[in-house]
Amino acid sequence: MVELIRWTDEADALLIQLWDEGGSFNYVMQGMRAAGYEVTRNAIAGRKNRLGEGRFSRKTAKPTQRTWKMPTEPPKQRPAAARPPPPRREVSAAELEMLFLNAGVNYLDLSKGRCKAILDKRDPHTKLPLCCGRPCGLDYHGADSVYCPTHFRLYHTTIPKRSSG
Repeated sequence: MVELIRWTDEADALLIQLWDEGGSFNYVMQGMRAAGYEVTRNAIAGRKNRLGEGRFSRKTAKPTQRTWKMPTEPPKQRPAAARPPPPRREVSAAELEMLFLNAGVNYLDLSKGRCKAILDKRDPHTKLPLCCGRPCGLDYHGADSVYCPTHFRLYHTTIPKRSSG
């Protein structure tokens, strides 16, 4: 761990001299280390801030205020999705039962366009969780989803109560 510097008048004078030469915090740090002081860039920045701008002859540039131009024409509208969004409907008990019967696929074996929903099962060889692996569907906006239609509805709607019977 680096020992903290004790800021003396000599250390302050060296910091001011190196800064006024036009150096950066890195330049000041290297100069002070060459003089035998163990300092970091953050320590120099903090000390410079505590000393105040009045002690330095070189003033740091203030950021210029940027003026933004408004575009002359409105942005072009994106084309609407070619596929209509699927209708919203709840997950049926039969669909839930099919999900529980799904054997699953190892995540590393999933190909593009396959459901990435993680199941409550594990691969017997690798002990990693298995994923659904069924073909992906669409989300409510008509874009491709990372889930099959059943998992998408399951994660985005309420689950119906199972009837006891």
